[in-house]
Formats: sequence, C-alpha cells, structure tokens
Amino acid sequence: MEKNKEIVPRETTFMEKPMASPDKVIEYNQRVRELIAQSMKHGIDYGKVPKTEKDTLFKAGAELICKSFNARAEYHLVESEKDHNFECVYYDKYKNKKNSLGLYRYLYRCSIRMPDGSILGEGDGSCSSLEQKYIWAPRNNENVVCKMAQKRALVGAVLNSFALSDRFTQDLDDSAAVPTTAEIYTETPKQKETFAILAKKFNMTDPEKLRTLSANLKGTEMVALEPSIKGFLSAKITQELKKDE
Repeated sequence: MEKNKEIVPRETTFMEKPMASPDKVIEYNQRVRELIAQSMKHGIDYGKVPKTEKDTLFKAGAELICKSFNARAEYHLVESEKDHNFECVYYDKYKNKKNSLGLYRYLYRCSIRMPDGSILGEGDGSCSSLEQKYIWAPRNNENVVCKMAQKRALVGAVLNSFALSDRFTQDLDDSAAVPTTAEIYTETPKQKETFAILAKKFNMTDPEKLRTLSANLKGTEMVALEPSIKGFLSAKITQELKKDE
C-alpha cells in the first residue's frame, strides 16, 4: 500500500501572526456579503440541501468569490493512500455482500492567497474511495476522489477565509452519506479479528445466540468497540438472521 504523508511547512514565530490584518478580513467579509446579495445565484452558487438549516456553498460559488477578489486557490497534498489491490468487502442497501478492488484516499489543504501575496485563510478536505458513493468501483473513481478532496478543501477554505460559516455550511450535497447499520462496511483486519473472537463465544449459526450478540452490541458490554466494528458485526448478524427466516 502506497502512503504519502507530507507536513506542509509554514513560517511561524513564537506567537503565530495573523495571515491577514483584521481590517482586511473585515473589509473582505463585508464585500463578499454584498457579492452574495447582488451577484451570486441561488441554485447555482449556493442553495439548500436536505438535512441542513443554512444554505450550502457550492464549488461554483466558492470559485466566484475567489475570482471577485482576484484571489488564488493553492492546493497542497497533505496525505494520500493508494492500494490498487486492496479488497473491499461491503454490503449494499439490500444487505447483499459485495466485493471491489482498490483503495484511494486524499487529504488536501487549500490556501486562499490574495493579490498582495498574503494568505487570507486555509481549509482541509479529504475524500476516500471507501465512501458509499465510490466503494462499488474504486479504481474507476480514483480521479473523482482526488478532485472531490480538492473541492471540499476549497469550499472549507473560502468559508474560513471570508468568515462565512454563519451564512453557509459545507457542501454536504456531494459528501458521502453516513451509512446505516448493515448497509456498507469495509472488512478490515481488525474487524475480522474481532468477529473471529466473538464467533467463538457466540455460535454464528444459532439464531438465539445471534440475537443475544446483537443485543450486546447495543448494550454496555461492547461499548468500547469502534463504531465501524459494531456496524460490521451488525451487518454480519443481520445477514445470518436472514438466512434463518
């Protein structure tokens, strides 16, 4: 598995100095709010997405704000992970077990550089082929995952730089939805090990014992288990119980 980890250096003193003066930040914030009211289009540059109270800033809106201030978005790859032969085991919404090959993960930092050379602000964005939208065909989505990480970093950087978090939220429209139990979980070595240990304690072919195990997952006995492991075990249990129906 290829891993690339880079610490992006930044010049600092004993006490970190603001990357832009307070007056400039206030000025930019006032001007961008005028831009939103007069030039940005609802449904194109920003808009409502399900399960969010505030408007969501879209990539087009973030680019328009940067262009209006002659600002430049600079991307730095902070961390990446690639494994063309990584085997993903997951469950679709019908609880059918599926397999796919490939693991791709990117973490980018986006800096908003102003015409005078100062950095107004930064934002980080990550994306992984293990997300629900991409896990079914990781190899086909490697470039998409990379671009999505950059997009999330850009939107986050613009929100941070122009102090717009009270006006907009992150672009959740393109973020992967949080999977529900027994819907999609990657079978990692740690999950396999935990499952093997519990399988010895609970007969995985005995429905009553499976139901006991399922109840324990929701109780205090296994509260220390990671959420992903709990989800994976729940998926396994659901799959076995369906066989008994």
